[in-house]
Amino acid sequence: MTIPGAYSLVLRDQHLSLLPQRAIFWREEKTLIVADVHLGKAQTFQRAGIAVPAQSFHHDLQRLADLIENTSAQRLLVLGDFVHHRSGLTARVVEDIQRWSLRLSAELVVVLGNHDKPNKTVLEQLPITLCEPAWQRGPFIFAHDNMEAEEFRFFGHIHPVVNLPQMRLPVFAIYQDYCVLPAFSYFTGGAPASPQGLLQIFAPLEETGSVVALPVMPK
Repeated sequence: MTIPGAYSLVLRDQHLSLLPQRAIFWREEKTLIVADVHLGKAQTFQRAGIAVPAQSFHHDLQRLADLIENTSAQRLLVLGDFVHHRSGLTARVVEDIQRWSLRLSAELVVVLGNHDKPNKTVLEQLPITLCEPAWQRGPFIFAHDNMEAEEFRFFGHIHPVVNLPQMRLPVFAIYQDYCVLPAFSYFTGGAPASPQGLLQIFAPLEETGSVVALPVMPK
């Protein structure tokens, strides 16, 4: 199966595709992996009196649905911070998430992140499989933040970026024993990817439909 614009990696004898849409597709498990979706963040800002457009919410839901369809994924695995804050989880937002999740052709699994935990009672009302502190399958562990484990880890939380002249790019940052995913949501900040032990770094460029390997600068 060839996914347009993807960058193929083999880790622990498993085949992974880094996607331009800030996601990973694990071929053996037919699992689509994202981190830090932060649904309802725009609504949180609006209720605080900050004028921001709300369309990012439905745009992100549609991006996820399109990715599931295009990869034929059987599972969507969210590595924490599926939602943002209770103030943004209005009745309309929760209803929209429920309708969207019921239409999905894939199982939805959410590893609880720091933004999800205060909203666990809301998430429990949705057709979602919740797990904490991690989801494990085969040679990998999937969590929201880094954790001690012998297995290769995937996590989010940090929103890794690289700062280039006049440009900041979200990235997949790969180290010896773990990979940090970029935030799936556009409506997030970011922290520079740590250079300590960094082996490979990839920038997902959704606007051009490609994933670009960037040079790792020596410390």
